[in-house]
Amino acid sequence: MVSSVDWAWEKLDTSPAWVSEEVRQGGNVSLPFKRYGHSVVVYQDKVYLWGGRNDQSVCNTLFCFDPRTRRWSVPDLKSQSTKPPACDGHSACVIGNMMYVFGGFEDSAQQFSQELYAYDFDENAWRYIRTSTEILPPQRDFHSAVAIGEDMYIFGGRSDESAPYYTGRDVYHPELYRFNTRLKEWTLVTPYHPRRKPVSPRGRRSLSAFEYNGNLYITCGYNGIEKKHYNDFFMFNVAGNYWVELKPKGSGPAPRRRMSSCVLDNRVFFFGGTSPRTRPDAGSESSEEEHGEVELRGLENHGDIFILDMFPTLRTRCMKAIIHHKLNYSEITWDVKGELKKMCSEKALEDAKGRCFKRGMMA
Repeated sequence: MVSSVDWAWEKLDTSPAWVSEEVRQGGNVSLPFKRYGHSVVVYQDKVYLWGGRNDQSVCNTLFCFDPRTRRWSVPDLKSQSTKPPACDGHSACVIGNMMYVFGGFEDSAQQFSQELYAYDFDENAWRYIRTSTEILPPQRDFHSAVAIGEDMYIFGGRSDESAPYYTGRDVYHPELYRFNTRLKEWTLVTPYHPRRKPVSPRGRRSLSAFEYNGNLYITCGYNGIEKKHYNDFFMFNVAGNYWVELKPKGSGPAPRRRMSSCVLDNRVFFFGGTSPRTRPDAGSESSEEEHGEVELRGLENHGDIFILDMFPTLRTRCMKAIIHHKLNYSEITWDVKGELKKMCSEKALEDAKGRCFKRGMMA
């Protein structure tokens, strides 16, 4: 866990002493095993983890973590609940009292999915969602899903020329789909702006996406056909129905995939990811196997944090000016000095040549 106040990490104790009785089965504690390709959402101050896999197995157990008590539990599902098959690379987002799970790669069928399920937090029950339109996003995994109002927006992900089956002939869809949870219908969004040159992000997987102020933002990701990692930044204006490419100020993340993002007030926290190795001793190598794709060489894992300030305050702008213009900061208060040190290294404060970006500002 990282603090949004001082940006310090704390390792949470999730040892058996913290686990609730509901998770204890036959004297053994059932905790979420180490995994990738899972989803995590927040509902009423609790964290819900579903899906994902490791090298041995795939999971479809729903886990709940309470940050206040630091206890894991497994919700008691209704017997009539239509549980999704175990998969990884799916997406999940919360709208109202429902968690919507879409797509992914189903382990039992060994195929990409385009199915939509919803978990009702109030009823503790899964539901299979039957849509009222013939439009469906193509089967895919490692895409993004973002909730905006009563709609879920799906972008990116990896499919296959022989979808739903995996043959290693990747397809990356650049289209944007919207699912209305009230009408239960899919729409293929056609961006258009009469006074803007058309622009849209390239298809990609393992991207980062979030909602801010009613709009959709995406960044980073990977396209296996182009063999390219991205660090571009796009916003989809929901009200105006058009894409725009943004150029945030500051030094942002290097091109990468699998980076997580979290919005807190007017800031977006980005953490981790993997990107092409830039030096022989950089990081540790990725060793995940994703449906036949073994990635062992040429990637480094990141443990850095980037903070994008979507609505920078005057205080933030002044601190950026101190660094950029090499201003004398010896007379400023200790608390501001502390923030400056978190924004970049001590050396950067001295010569303004450091590259330790901690907070970016929108252009």
